[in-house]
Amino acid sequence: MEPIIVEYCQVCGFPREYCEYSASAAACLKANGPYVSADAAATTTDNNTTTTTTTTTSTGVEDKLGELKVIDDSKEEGHTDSAAPVVEKKKKKEDKSIITIEVVARNKKKNVTSISGLHLFGIKLADAKKVMANKFSCGCSVVEKPGLGEEINIQGDFCEELVDLIEDKYPQIPLTSIYFIEDKKKVPARR
Repeated sequence: MEPIIVEYCQVCGFPREYCEYSASAAACLKANGPYVSADAAATTTDNNTTTTTTTTTSTGVEDKLGELKVIDDSKEEGHTDSAAPVVEKKKKKEDKSIITIEVVARNKKKNVTSISGLHLFGIKLADAKKVMANKFSCGCSVVEKPGLGEEINIQGDFCEELVDLIEDKYPQIPLTSIYFIEDKKKVPARR
C-alpha cells in the first residue's frame, strides 16, 4: 500500500478537495484553480473527452462561486440579510423597578439566596457579584433565567445581610423597592 499524499491549499489551509467549503472559496479557486482528484487526473490523460467535460464543469463552478454571498456568523442576530428589516425584541414594561430576594432550599441544610432586579438600577451584576462574594465569603454567580433576565445566586441564607449591603454600597436604591419572596408572596424587606 502506498501512503496517501494530501495537497493543502495555500489560501485557506484546507485539503484541496475541501476548499469549496471554506470561507474564502473564491480566492482558493483563483489561487489553486479547479481541483481535480488523482483518480480523475488519471482518467483525463487516458480520454480527451473527459478533460473537456471537467473543464466545462469547473467554469460552471467558478460562475456559481462568484455569485455566492459571504455571511458573517459572528453577529448575535444570526443570518440576516442587510436589506431585510431587523425586528427588535419588545421589552417588558416595568411599571416600577423592584429588587426581589428569595431563599431557595437546595438540600437539607443548604440554601441559595437569589437576588434579581439590580440591573434595573444601573448596577453591573459582575461587579455586584464580586462585592457580595467578598462580603459574605461564599460562592456567587450570575445566572440567566429564561424570560426573567439575569440574577445573582449566593450560596447560603443572606436575606437580611443583603438588604444591609445594598443600603451601604448602593444608596441610589430606595429601601422601599426591595422585597423578599416568602411562600410565593412579595413581602417588603423593610417596613
